[in-house]
Amino acid sequence: MTPELLESLLYQNESETLDFKRAQYPFEKASHEQQGELLKDILAFANAWRQSDAYILIGVDERKNDKSLIVGVEDHLVNRNLQQFVVSKTNRPVFFSYSSFTSDGREIGELHVPEQDRPVFLPSDFGKLRANVVYIRRSDTTGEASPDEVLRTASSSGTRGRGQPILELEYGNMKDRKRWGRTPTLSVVSVSVPASSRLPDYGLVGGNGFYVPGLSMKNINFYRETATYLREIFFVASVGVAIDNKSTVLAEDVLVSIRISAEAVVVRDRADMPAEPSTDQFTSRVMQRILPTQTSVSRYGEFFEVIVKIGNVQPGTTAWADHPFFLGSRENISGTTIATISANNLRLPKVVETEFSIDVDERTMSASDIRKFAEDFE
Repeated sequence: MTPELLESLLYQNESETLDFKRAQYPFEKASHEQQGELLKDILAFANAWRQSDAYILIGVDERKNDKSLIVGVEDHLVNRNLQQFVVSKTNRPVFFSYSSFTSDGREIGELHVPEQDRPVFLPSDFGKLRANVVYIRRSDTTGEASPDEVLRTASSSGTRGRGQPILELEYGNMKDRKRWGRTPTLSVVSVSVPASSRLPDYGLVGGNGFYVPGLSMKNINFYRETATYLREIFFVASVGVAIDNKSTVLAEDVLVSIRISAEAVVVRDRADMPAEPSTDQFTSRVMQRILPTQTSVSRYGEFFEVIVKIGNVQPGTTAWADHPFFLGSRENISGTTIATISANNLRLPKVVETEFSIDVDERTMSASDIRKFAEDFE
C-alpha cells in the first residue's frame, strides 16, 4: 500500500472494491460466528463483480462523501494463520493477503483481495454461514448471490486473475535466516582510525639491516589497509531479502526493486565491499575476483536502487536472495523506503512501504587495536 493509493482510497465511498472497518476482526480464540464475519467479507469480495483489486482497510472510520478517518488498530491478524483458516473452509483456494502498515503514526490493517476465479463458497456450514451459498459484495453491502448471478460468475471464471501469486517481502539475516519484518533496526559501528602516518609499515628487516619493499613479498601497507577495511566494513549492515509466496500458484521470475534515499546513508552490493587486507604485496594489488550475483546496487542522483533477482518462488514457500545488500550510516537515522515486487505472472507489480532505522555506535581504534585486528588476516 503506497501513501498515494491510501490517500485515494480514503476519499472513496465503500463499494465492490472497498470497505472500511473501524475495529479489528475478532479471529484468534474467537467464536465460529465471529470468525464467520471475517470469512464472509473475504468471500464476498472474491465473488464481487469488479475490474480492479479490492481492499478492506481496518482501523479506518468511514466518512461518506468525505475523507475517511484513520483511527488505527493495536493488533493485527497473522496472515499465515488466516490463509490456513480460509483455505480449510472453501471449495477452492482464495487469493488474498493481510498486511499492516503505518500512516500518520497509526497502524492500519490491509486485506487485499485481487480478481480471481469464481464462485467461491463453503462446502459445509460454518458459524452463521451456510454451505453452498455464494456470498457476494454489491455496492457497499454483502448478500447472497441469485442463481443468475452464480451462473454469470461461473461462466466468467478464469477470465481474470488466473495464476496470480500473492507475494510478501521481509528483510532478514541471510546467515541464520532470522526474519526482521519490513521495519528492521540495524546496528552499525562508526570506527575512527589513526592517520596513515601513525601506523607502522608491515614487513621484516633484511639480514643486512635494510628492508627493500620492492624486493619483498610483504605488503608494507598491510596495517593501513586493515584500518581502512575496518572503517568501511563496520559501518554497514548486511541485509537479506526474503519473498514469501502465500498462494497456490508458482511465482515466475520474481524481481524486487528497492528505492532508498541517499541522504546520510550508503548502500552497497557485494562488488562495492572492500576486499580483506593481505600481508602479501602481490595479493593486495590484485583486484578481488567478483563472482556473479543477482543483487546489485546503483545510485541515481538522490537515491539508491537495489535490484534483487529472486527467480521462481514455489507455492507456499520462501525464497531468499542469493546475496545481501549492505546499508550503513555514520549517524543515527531512519527513513521510509519503497519496495516494488514484480513477477512474470503478476498482472501489476506490488508496491510496499518499508522502513529502516540505523543505530550507530561510535568507536575509536588505536594503532595497537589495528594491529590486533590485523592478526586475523595474517
